[in-house]
Amino acid sequence: ANINTFSTAIFDALTKLETIEVEPGGLTYSAVNGMLTDALESTILYVPRTISGSFTVPTGIQHIGANAFDGCTGLAAIVIPNFVKSIGVYAFQDCTRIKTVTFSGGRRNDLVINSRAFAGCSTLDAVTFEGSDDVTLETGAITIGDYAFAPATEGEKRLRTISFRDGVNVAKIGTGAFANQSALYSLNFGQN
Repeated sequence: ANINTFSTAIFDALTKLETIEVEPGGLTYSAVNGMLTDALESTILYVPRTISGSFTVPTGIQHIGANAFDGCTGLAAIVIPNFVKSIGVYAFQDCTRIKTVTFSGGRRNDLVINSRAFAGCSTLDAVTFEGSDDVTLETGAITIGDYAFAPATEGEKRLRTISFRDGVNVAKIGTGAFANQSALYSLNFGQN
């Protein structure tokens, strides 16, 4: 089939969908580890909602599209390696069981975390931005969008720790990026 474009909302009612496969050589879409990606396999467009446990973004992925993981309620932990360059609006919206998000390995590229990327992650406890041990490595800058980690509702105030480790270069933290997190008791900024 030759499909040029469609809305990932067509998958919303498919609550038991476990994997997506795309024939090799597609001009618009591909699949990596059961996830729908662009043809270059550099952007995650849609992840089946049945994904669970810990998830590490696979090598080669540079972008996580808007709403890509929306409603993946089985996710418990996410590791976003240093080769990821952007996280779309509402990318992890309503992933209600995520406890930790780790931005691993220091930044080699700039990273943009768009507005409300983690909205509705009601059990999110810790966000860690790891630095690099290699002081000769030029580091990219992190931009955190408005309300990126803010709760979707008044009752979601579980984020307790935010750590920016040594060597992390933060270009901007947007308005309300960590707003309404009344459980927050540890905010750690390492040496830059």
